[in-house]
Amino acid sequence: MKKIISIIFIFIQYQVYSQNNQQTTSQNYENTSTPMADSFREEGKIYVVITIILIILAGIFLYLISIDRKIKYLEQQKTK
Repeated sequence: MKKIISIIFIFIQYQVYSQNNQQTTSQNYENTSTPMADSFREEGKIYVVITIILIILAGIFLYLISIDRKIKYLEQQKTK
């Protein structure tokens, strides 16, 4: 377990270090278009993407709620 945690910290440090080396220019602030999102919006596919994301999030929330109910049931059984 300690090895996994240390590997995660190494990757986090590497990402932070690599982000500090990037130069910020005025061109970064002037870029207001996103070609992929614009093409999805033009073709009407953005609604499909949003729908899929909402379905995935709803599934995650329902799973978390079901786990919470199971844990509450187990806690009630333990206290009896």
